[in-house]
Amino acid sequence: MAPSSFVAKGREADDVQPKLYPLPRQAVVQCQLARKLGVRPARLPRATVALRPEDAPPLLVAERYGPGRNGNAILVGIAFSYGVPWEPSSGPYWRAHLWRNRPCCFLHFEIIWRALTGKPTFPSTVEPASLGGHRGDLARATGYGMACGPGDAGVFLCNHTRLRWQANGVWFIASLSPIRVAGRNRRAVD
Repeated sequence: MAPSSFVAKGREADDVQPKLYPLPRQAVVQCQLARKLGVRPARLPRATVALRPEDAPPLLVAERYGPGRNGNAILVGIAFSYGVPWEPSSGPYWRAHLWRNRPCCFLHFEIIWRALTGKPTFPSTVEPASLGGHRGDLARATGYGMACGPGDAGVFLCNHTRLRWQANGVWFIASLSPIRVAGRNRRAVD
């Protein structure tokens, strides 16, 4: 377990709106290679707290996903991430580290899954919402890990909030691991 001074530093760092930065070169290159997606974030947060005090904070990386099936749709996408989530599978003391599931330590933003064919399968309980000017169906995170329950269909992580929308006849999905700071929702991407 981390020293209490290290834990306190991380918790204090999250009491403010996360600062957003332009994408690093590696992420820009991945976005250029995945240009068919048609959208990308302008800015994202950076980690400010490392897993261990002697380490540097994790770097933001981008990764493209090749075609994958979701119901009757075939999708491609790109993810931006740093750090690791603290969930039940993280060990017996995982709840003491939940504060790390914030921009200071962890980000997992699957910016866009673009349907090459078909309409992506999506949870049955949705509400209207928008992201970056795109209006669509919002499915809130339902728990920890990847195990989806009934009515929470799709290949997207159930610990992510997901938005599905259609633009020019093409379906898209963005998903973000939920971020709560000081008991309220905060903007973590732009």
